[in-house]
Amino acid sequence: MFKNKKTNTILWILISLDVLFILGHISLVLSEAKQPNSFLLDAEDWGYPELFQYVKYSTILGLVTYLIIGQKKYAYVPAIPLFVLLFIDDVFQLHYKAAWYFVYHLKITTVAGIKAVAIGQLLYYIGIGFGMFLFSLLFYKNATYKVKKTFVHISLLLGFFLFFGIGIDFLSVLLENYIPTTIKALLTLVEEGGEMISLSLLVWFFCYLLKENPKTHDNFFSDFKIK
Repeated sequence: MFKNKKTNTILWILISLDVLFILGHISLVLSEAKQPNSFLLDAEDWGYPELFQYVKYSTILGLVTYLIIGQKKYAYVPAIPLFVLLFIDDVFQLHYKAAWYFVYHLKITTVAGIKAVAIGQLLYYIGIGFGMFLFSLLFYKNATYKVKKTFVHISLLLGFFLFFGIGIDFLSVLLENYIPTTIKALLTLVEEGGEMISLSLLVWFFCYLLKENPKTHDNFFSDFKIK
């Protein structure tokens, strides 16, 4: 996968910009100036790092759309709702809103020291994750061996992304009242920085898929086993 010079160039450009944003965030936090706020990874309004993430989401959706329509690789259809959902969730912070919805309507309370809002988030992630898993399974189970391998690669990169975006975020919510400010700042850096780099890897991988076989398929079933 690293033999394609064009896709490698895209990857290094993305990673370089990620590192610059991460270093900018660290510099602002250490200086305690926190201005301009738009350069912080966790800026309250739409900061430049966050906008860069939105560009990546849009790029992935554009690449997947071309894979499906332009190259007729219909096995990748599940990637569309998945990344649309991740994009919308990132923009509107749906996981927090859904968490409070569950807390209010299900009357969730703190259990064994786990905050109610954390339990609400967990329910949201489980519900969305299970739904996407079932939808993707419909395409995966009848896919060719080559496409199944690609699904595994995407899943690994996505797992890397979700580890930071969900795992570290969930940990931050759990420990919010028990850890000092410096640890909170470190968790924010790990969460946001890890998300940026892992999303860049996903952009690179879909660029690789586009370059891997530019020829369009002849029919709808070319990526699926014909029984």
